[in-house]
Amino acid sequence: MNEEAWRGIWRFISNHDSMMEEVVCTVPTDDVMPFLLKEPRIKQEIVPYFMMRIIDVPSFIREYAFAENTTPRDFDSPIYLRIADDCAEWNNGLFRLRLQESGFHDVTKSDEANFPDEADLTPAEVKRLAVSCDIQTLSALLIGYKRAPLLQRVGRLQGNEDEIRRLDRLIPDRVPYLTDFF
Repeated sequence: MNEEAWRGIWRFISNHDSMMEEVVCTVPTDDVMPFLLKEPRIKQEIVPYFMMRIIDVPSFIREYAFAENTTPRDFDSPIYLRIADDCAEWNNGLFRLRLQESGFHDVTKSDEANFPDEADLTPAEVKRLAVSCDIQTLSALLIGYKRAPLLQRVGRLQGNEDEIRRLDRLIPDRVPYLTDFF
């Protein structure tokens, strides 16, 4: 819950070390405990357990909590995402995302790069600005499991370099972790 609780549980464990042979704990991948140990020779294992999948791209993005470090350009210039989804055809296509200060974002879908109310950009310009990926990549990106530069480097995210950097900046830097395992 907080730093005091974290230290308290480890103090309890260390005060009872003669009664334990082994301590096993499940923690997020960014846990700082190994760094804080005087003798950090412990077994650490990363085991992917849960998978996340976006079922409905517009509904998910409309209420997504983007990072707070937005700029005026982020509200003035839309982000274009081209998504491919083999299992849910309603997620296939080009999505225009307009961030709103209210936190409830405007998401419009187009099967082509033609948005009737987009007077400033031609379909060719929209295609040039679009960031493309499949639904698995978008899910990993938005949940915080992997960052945009890595996904781009391994070929899972393609598109305009500036827009990929912008999208990465807008996604909160957090590590997904589910503590209760249902």
